[in-house]
Amino acid sequence: MKKKLLAVFIVIAVIQLAIPLSMIIRREITLSRGEVYKFQVEPVDPYDPFRGRYVDVRLKNDALIVSKDFESRPGQKVFVTLDKDQKGYAKFAGIQLEKPKQGNYFATKILYSFEDDYGKQEIHVEIPFDRYYMEEKLAPKAEQVYREEIDNAYLTIRFLKGFGVVEQLFINEMPIEDYLLTGRIKFNKIFAKTDL
Repeated sequence: MKKKLLAVFIVIAVIQLAIPLSMIIRREITLSRGEVYKFQVEPVDPYDPFRGRYVDVRLKNDALIVSKDFESRPGQKVFVTLDKDQKGYAKFAGIQLEKPKQGNYFATKILYSFEDDYGKQEIHVEIPFDRYYMEEKLAPKAEQVYREEIDNAYLTIRFLKGFGVVEQLFINEMPIEDYLLTGRIKFNKIFAKTDL
């Protein structure tokens, strides 16, 4: 009896370890082999000093224009396909109910939709990439810089087989961590009462 209980315990323990381990492996494979997309970003809601070790980010465009015949409802699972514009920034290329057989995409849900003045349907989707994790001590400062330099900021996300991983937040073409360090004189003015 004890041997059976021990075997069950070992199986459960292995399963519990396998799930997070597979998530970590999938994330690392995506970061090493996935295609990178640069997303323009926009300001976020008022600053929350207790947020923790990440910067709250928001992609600039969360909407797609489709035919009014496309059947949509809030909460509906959809797949958003990706493309790049002439400047190299990512854009949403399309939305569909079935999992794409090729190209880069991500799964998400419809938030809401409405018909515009031109007889088209504008669909807004939930964006699952809204946090950039970094060292906890730097995150509040980084978020303030993100707000100050929003016109010069973008987020890179790598995609592989429908799975996306936030890779880097850039300010003026520099990873924000480097920007914080090299811009110390400037930030001493912004964060005059901090210990950066």
